[in-house]
Amino acid sequence: MRADRPVAIPTRGYRRIGVAVSGGADSCALLRLLAGERSQDPRLYTCVLHVDHGMRPDSASDAEFVKRLAGEFGLPFFSKRFRVRPSKGMSPEMAAREARLSFFRECTQRLSLDAIATGHHADDAIETFFLRLARGAGLSGLAGLKPVSRIPGITFIRPLINTPDKALRAWLRSMGCAWREDSTNADTSIARNLVRRRVIPYLEKTLDRSLRAHVAQTLDILREEDEFMEAAAHEAMERGTPFSAMPAAVARRAARAFLRSKGLPDGFRETAEFLERGGVPPAEEDREDGVRAEARFTLAIAEDRGWRPATRGIGKFPSEAWLSAESIAGRSLEVRPWRPGDRIHASGVGGAKKIQDVFTDLKVPRRIRSTLPLLASDAGEVLWVPGWRVSSRAAVPDGKSRSWHFTLSPDADVEIRS
Repeated sequence: MRADRPVAIPTRGYRRIGVAVSGGADSCALLRLLAGERSQDPRLYTCVLHVDHGMRPDSASDAEFVKRLAGEFGLPFFSKRFRVRPSKGMSPEMAAREARLSFFRECTQRLSLDAIATGHHADDAIETFFLRLARGAGLSGLAGLKPVSRIPGITFIRPLINTPDKALRAWLRSMGCAWREDSTNADTSIARNLVRRRVIPYLEKTLDRSLRAHVAQTLDILREEDEFMEAAAHEAMERGTPFSAMPAAVARRAARAFLRSKGLPDGFRETAEFLERGGVPPAEEDREDGVRAEARFTLAIAEDRGWRPATRGIGKFPSEAWLSAESIAGRSLEVRPWRPGDRIHASGVGGAKKIQDVFTDLKVPRRIRSTLPLLASDAGEVLWVPGWRVSSRAAVPDGKSRSWHFTLSPDADVEIRS
């Protein structure tokens, strides 16, 4: 007997989606669900992304399994194999995560993806709650995995976040669909596996048989209250309310947002010290002397076809980008500093994003922001943030389309210091 489809997949607002597929039951279910959405809407671009961390002997066969699965649905398949080498003080799991994020950023830019969908389900969210509770966390941390989250360069969507793992597996079994089991999931020396295999079952047995359902309800409440507190902090800042006049919980959030806007560390200790000083940031970072730094750049332009990955980081030059010849035909372009209110429609950021927020997210020091150039049209539209990405409205669609290759270099007497 075939089980009911476990969840409807909302794709509105995201037209180009990369599906992160490890080969496990959750990601395989997600891929099948999204492939079903694509069959109903051919305009929806879906591709399969797989990372082989090289941490298990059978990882190569997992990659082959996912590649075959992508072929079953006629979807583009992109994969990368890493040799995870944790640096000092970093766990193998954390090193693997950093490798995944690096690959996902690369794919988001190269393929102009609006979002990357992951197979995180309700049980993952519950496990994350207990892990963060054990380590100590505030409301945002305990709210845990969210349906949509953004980090610099990537928008993640988690369509299965409210669906239990058991429901996904039952659905796959009912259709005779295979998946891969990660052999390391049995290793309880890994904290998440310990929580999944021992802590939660023990609490269910001795404390509450409906523990998962009750924690899921708690997570819904925490997410809503987290959103409310975030909005309250931003409103207080917009009104110009002094930090000392804000409730302590709002002040902490507002302080973190303020520090991020300055490109300063916004951890718990830094935030507490900032508030203890009465909301005064370090003098060097907060100084406003009214002097605008000036810099001169040379822009070289050449005809080309297609594009190549060229991100180096904001403030690093020379910087290169490829823009669609068709999309910028007839436009006048200029290189200029950013202006308040400037936005860019870039892939992977969920629509238009303020350039100021880009600088904040990437922790670009405030003191160099006025020296950084943008490429904009005569209508004021930002087409390229050098060292970061181009507007999705001017992106080169494929490797054969006509393009213009831009290279931006500072003049010899200019030095950008971060």
